[in-house]
Amino acid sequence: MKAIKRLCNRIFFELLEKLLSKDEVSPDKLAGSDLERILIIRQHDRLEDLLLATPVFRAVRQRFPHAHISALVRNSMAPSVEQNVNLDQVICFYERLRDWTPKNIFVFLKKLRSKYDLAIVLNTRFHSLTSDLLAYFSGARFVLGSKHLLFPGCKNNFFYNLRAPYSDLNKHHTERNLDIVRHIHADCEELHEEIKISSEDKNSGLKFLTENGLNLDDLIVAIYLSWSNRREIAKLVQVARYFSSHLDAKIIVSWESEMSPWGAEFTNSLPFSPLQATELSLTQQLSLIYFCDLIICGDNVFMHLAAGIGTPLIAIFGESEPYQIKPIGQQFKAI
Repeated sequence: MKAIKRLCNRIFFELLEKLLSKDEVSPDKLAGSDLERILIIRQHDRLEDLLLATPVFRAVRQRFPHAHISALVRNSMAPSVEQNVNLDQVICFYERLRDWTPKNIFVFLKKLRSKYDLAIVLNTRFHSLTSDLLAYFSGARFVLGSKHLLFPGCKNNFFYNLRAPYSDLNKHHTERNLDIVRHIHADCEELHEEIKISSEDKNSGLKFLTENGLNLDDLIVAIYLSWSNRREIAKLVQVARYFSSHLDAKIIVSWESEMSPWGAEFTNSLPFSPLQATELSLTQQLSLIYFCDLIICGDNVFMHLAAGIGTPLIAIFGESEPYQIKPIGQQFKAI
């Protein structure tokens, strides 16, 4: 069955390439073009992949300072980029079928078909057909993407008429994202991830802390338990005890849903009761991280949330390669 499925996929993409293939154009064609509207698509992959791509927003803004720039992302990830100063609009791609109400469909299509001059697809880790189709149906004159990750049986990434070269060098994922827009001479010196939080969300985070007996004068250390650091629970307990007893730090602990048994083990091993911040929304997590002095976590989304906000962090890596995904910045450490 797998062989039949692969064959069907190959035939499907070969046919699609014949029907929809675009002729490649030189990036120099953009030099004389007045690009007024730009769409950046990153609705696929995980939240951490979106955050690693935020320097692209900065680079495109610097290259086209007067353009209207939109980002198309999953609705669950939208809070992380809604306040980004380099974006004029965030378009939500709904993950659940029930959220595609007639009203949401109308609003989505209206925003997607907003006469974009350039659509950029950031396909660095996986190649999303959905993202390519969204770029195609946006009607943009130019569509930019990587030459990397061809669909089965295809000669080119045929949805794109601007195809960025791919380097075989071992690069950080932020550099991979930037390599795509460097093809059109967009770049930036600041490579850090970026998340902006509204004043309303900051006030909400501060209220959460004060209601739980913490204030801004406290040294606040948040420990995030995840699958990647589950084997280090005993050591993380020692770390929490040290910060509490030696530095009088207030400890916050949070964990992913599947980590409940390890979360219970962690809290039960402490001689004090840490503030448990579980089952929070993305916006609530961001506002909480904003007020922390240090984040201790695994190589997961919490690492990138902290980095985007600028909170110092220590990330305990598992099998992943720190060189490729560790947030860029001196205040972010990996062990």
